[in-house]
Amino acid sequence: MPSASLSHSTQSCPECETSNTVEDASSGDLICRDCGLCFGKLVDDTAEWRSFSEDSSDKPDANRAGNGGNSLLSCGGLTTSIGSRGYSGGQRSRLEQMQASNAMSSSDRHLLEAFGTIKRMGQSMQLSQVITDCANETYRDIDSTKQLKGRASPGIVAACIYIACRRENQSRTFKEIQAESIASKKEIGKCFKLAMKALQSVNSKVLTARGGDAGALGAGGAAQYMQRFCSRLELDAKVAYAAEQVANRVKQNAEASGPLRNTTGKSPDTVAAAIIYLVSLQRSKEKFNQEHPAKGGTKGEWRKRIYQATGVAEVTIASCYRDIYPHAQLLMTSGPSLLPALQPEVPLSALPAPN
Repeated sequence: MPSASLSHSTQSCPECETSNTVEDASSGDLICRDCGLCFGKLVDDTAEWRSFSEDSSDKPDANRAGNGGNSLLSCGGLTTSIGSRGYSGGQRSRLEQMQASNAMSSSDRHLLEAFGTIKRMGQSMQLSQVITDCANETYRDIDSTKQLKGRASPGIVAACIYIACRRENQSRTFKEIQAESIASKKEIGKCFKLAMKALQSVNSKVLTARGGDAGALGAGGAAQYMQRFCSRLELDAKVAYAAEQVANRVKQNAEASGPLRNTTGKSPDTVAAAIIYLVSLQRSKEKFNQEHPAKGGTKGEWRKRIYQATGVAEVTIASCYRDIYPHAQLLMTSGPSLLPALQPEVPLSALPAPN
């Protein structure tokens, strides 16, 4: 009686040229029934079996492959799992406990737990896989230093996501990350500073792969927020472009220890909000009129809208605007980096003075 694993094949035997061939699914061979030649291997192109059950029932595991490897774990993510089918409840429970304790080290289990949190937060914030992978690598490098031992894991995870977003030029504010974390904004800020010190102590490639320190704060990261913030405010693309160019000029001035060097101590989203306030008032007469009581507007109305879009408090925007306003002539005059189409609609002398 033929085996259940044998089925008729449409291929001919290269030796005797007969079509009396079969496929052996158990070994993956093509076999000629006349001469017995094994003349090929099969590749299973049928649909992959999948199992969505998370309980410990007696149903057989339908998956034919395990999880992929993970180079960030000391074991490479490749472990041996002992099946628990066929054992009673007590025996199965003890076997699963032994499996959990011996399959990988405690440090790897800690990393896996953190990676799971990063994945969940990344999906909720709609971050790319590149950012998620970078955050995993950042957490691994920080954990290897043991410098943040004793710190709550949620704060470190949130700080790693913040660093990864900055490195990939898709910055998120502390407030945006805090909305998806159980850690407070203050705790995330503290963990970020400690994380940067830890990464610098081991010369992590997270800092050097992009050719610079991803943790540079202040004006260095303000330009990365412009497109997103301006989109929320429904500003014209030309205004957003001008704001981005001004942010780059602020950065260059601060790095050269110019009069705007004080902005390096401010949060990048704060600098971005103040620049948007400055640029939008000069480049858009409509926004200027909204802010000017003499033009039928309400003082502080446009600044309030910027606060609602960026999460930066109105008083904080006013404080940073006070630092930038005296140098508006330096920042806003047309230059090779500004397109001719971005000519101002309001003279600099008409801009509201800081409170």
